[in-house]
Amino acid sequence: MRAPSLLVLCAATLAAAPLRAQAIDARQLSALVWRNVGPFRGGRISAASGVIGQPGVFYVGTPEGGVWKTT
Repeated sequence: MRAPSLLVLCAATLAAAPLRAQAIDARQLSALVWRNVGPFRGGRISAASGVIGQPGVFYVGTPEGGVWKTT
C-alpha cells in the first residue's frame, strides 16, 4: 500500500517539474582550445607537398596509392 502511494507521489512531482536545458556560460567555453584527436597517420610517406598561398593545406602521398589532404 505504501509503495504505490510513493510511486504516485514521485510521478506527480516529476510531471509538475519543468524540464529545461542548462544554460551555457560563454566564459566557460572561452577556455577551451582545439586539439588533434585523430586520425593519426602512421606509416611510410612517399611524397608531401604544400600549396603556395595556403599555409595550412598539404597533400601527402602514401606507397599504397592513397593521397591525403589537410583541411
